[in-house]
Amino acid sequence: MKKIIFLTIISVFSSGIYCQNSTQEQPVSFRTTVSALRTSEMSVKTFASLDIKKIEQEDIEDEANGRSPRFGFKHAVNYNLDNSGEWTVMPAGDKIWRLVISCKGALSINLLYDKFYLPEGAKFWIYSNDRKHSIGAFTSLNNNGDRNDIQGFATGLVYGDQVTLEYWLPKEVKEVGIISIAYVVHGYRYVLLPNAIELGYDESLPCQVNINCSEGANWQNEKNAVALILVNGNRWCTGSLVNNTSGDCRPLLLTASHCLDGYDAGLNNSPFLTH
Repeated sequence: MKKIIFLTIISVFSSGIYCQNSTQEQPVSFRTTVSALRTSEMSVKTFASLDIKKIEQEDIEDEANGRSPRFGFKHAVNYNLDNSGEWTVMPAGDKIWRLVISCKGALSINLLYDKFYLPEGAKFWIYSNDRKHSIGAFTSLNNNGDRNDIQGFATGLVYGDQVTLEYWLPKEVKEVGIISIAYVVHGYRYVLLPNAIELGYDESLPCQVNINCSEGANWQNEKNAVALILVNGNRWCTGSLVNNTSGDCRPLLLTASHCLDGYDAGLNNSPFLTH
């Protein structure tokens, strides 16, 4: 059975709230003096512009087949702490690993990992070239398994055509950890657009009720259950958090079958990442 990777981002469309499990602190390099990242072959990975005409034709076929909309092209890669990036040793003995990924013409970049394991105390960030958009820090709390059973991971979108990965390893942490990237997703559509006909932000069709208008006044609590789903890292869909008759607040998400990318999801066999 094919595994489907879900990165469920709790995203309230009305207010633009974005939440992924992280410490939401600034990268170390934003707060201290770090030597400039050397632009060696190991430090920067660059991808050319996409063949948009070919991609548009593929998207038309996908729509005809009922698949969830695609927003990014997946580049298969093999980047990890050993074969890519640049390590910098700080005066106090801490270490910082950084890697720049550049996708020409990209609106966003997000990453899928075949192995992801951070030791306790280590922190990982991803941020845009202008430093205006940063996600992280991701920590050992984001591990989907232990050292003997390391699982994959997925991080959300960072907007722009170039991002920097930054991994901070305090001197007292002796275990290096594992960050192994399997796919770089080259975004060519903004996923915040609410549907395929590309309505503007906060707009709706005449037959729909905008949750932010007076007609939606009685649904202000329920709207917080709406979630944006990234399927396989390069397609988007929506779902809703639901409770059950036990009222035990299990993390259940209701979505449509076409959001499963045309496959039987088999959630017991798939990494289902909720943030």
